[in-house]
Amino acid sequence: MPAPPPGVVVMEFFSNASQQSFDAVVGEAINNINCWKMISKAAILEEAKKKGAISDWFPFAKVVAKVKEDDVMLVWCEELEPELQYAEEWFFCATTAARELMLGVLTERAERLTPKAGGGEGGEGGEWWC
Repeated sequence: MPAPPPGVVVMEFFSNASQQSFDAVVGEAINNINCWKMISKAAILEEAKKKGAISDWFPFAKVVAKVKEDDVMLVWCEELEPELQYAEEWFFCATTAARELMLGVLTERAERLTPKAGGGEGGEGGEWWC
């Protein structure tokens, strides 16, 4: 597994309950092509405060609080190419530079994998690109 770029934070665990709570369920809102989602920073911090240590976000609350944007880019990487698998399943972008890098890389990847009008190989398109 390659080392993540600066500003990419590995999450060891992101439970099914958390996926549902943040509408980031693999196989629904998230898939191999649409593998990322912007999640409200305020919602993350509220959950971490409310649930405390049982929140999947709790260990990252101080990092998330420093994110400059109003939302946090969460990425499911389990089925990405090996060079993009910075974690077993999940990571998030904690800096603007990491976010811009991953948006560029994952948007280009999604365009490459999404079938063009008139047929072709690839997966499904969607609102979130990966």
